[in-house]
Amino acid sequence: MRLEDKIKHVVVVELSDLETIDKLERFDYYFTKEWKSEKAYRFVLQYPDGSEVESSAFIHYGHNDEVRDLTIEVSTMYGCPLKCKFCDTIKINAVKYLTSDEIILQIEKTLFECNLSPNAFLDFRVSFLGIGENSLIPNIIIETSQKLREKYKHVLLNISTVAVDLTAINIWSKSNLPLRLLQVSLPHYDIFEIKKIIPNINSFNTDRLVESLLEFNSINPNVIIVINYLLIDKFNDSLAYVDELLKNFKSLKDVIYFRLSILNETEGTKKFQLNQVSIDNTHKILETIIKNGFNAYIFGSFENQRLSCGQLIGRYCT
Repeated sequence: MRLEDKIKHVVVVELSDLETIDKLERFDYYFTKEWKSEKAYRFVLQYPDGSEVESSAFIHYGHNDEVRDLTIEVSTMYGCPLKCKFCDTIKINAVKYLTSDEIILQIEKTLFECNLSPNAFLDFRVSFLGIGENSLIPNIIIETSQKLREKYKHVLLNISTVAVDLTAINIWSKSNLPLRLLQVSLPHYDIFEIKKIIPNINSFNTDRLVESLLEFNSINPNVIIVINYLLIDKFNDSLAYVDELLKNFKSLKDVIYFRLSILNETEGTKKFQLNQVSIDNTHKILETIIKNGFNAYIFGSFENQRLSCGQLIGRYCT
């Protein structure tokens, strides 16, 4: 039995019970594939039991300044069991899996704080890209998605995971979710190297991941599959590493996109001396991947935007 199935929640939380204790509103320009800029609203929300999560609303603008979409990004956990060294969630010792109702409430609170209505946007997305590892709670993700679809018929979903439990990908593939994108975050293809960055990941097998993604694509051919390649200086930024990485994913060449994510500075990256890859080397990696026949793009900003997972918990007001 999954841990998510053992959790019992009896307290009903209302919108007024969810307190906004920190927020940020800002306009940013980004390297990315689909849009050139975004209006970002970010919040720290506190539940009555004192647990804090971060949530965001993004209005994305295209290259001609047209509105592309409204995306709400939510956390699915308070804290995270993986303790990724680049994420400020490592400061939270406890871990609490949120219920589908708590996640929905988080979305509604974010929309309320921004005074935004999903019905005012042709393209409305909810991204499970905040704090939490979603492959540990696949059924909660499904339940949340079903409730969202009842409220917002045109909603599309983005799911991110580090694929701790590959069975989650199989479960999602057969669940008829309104999925737009499945993202697998991957700092390395070797489990021994991955554990240097994600110490609490117990197992990972690239061949099994490839098989899972091929099967997922066969069932959901219209869902975008992204490998979120987090670039870290002197860890996974050599061209020799890139060549080996591409060999591992050769059979997915026509299926996946590589998203080259720029490392954002956090307390974690400073503590563990994880540094951003240079602009020049980032572009060399991009060129190498594309020359090998893969789809790839750069995502993020080389400035410290303070928009990484878990970073909001560090308090914008300070």
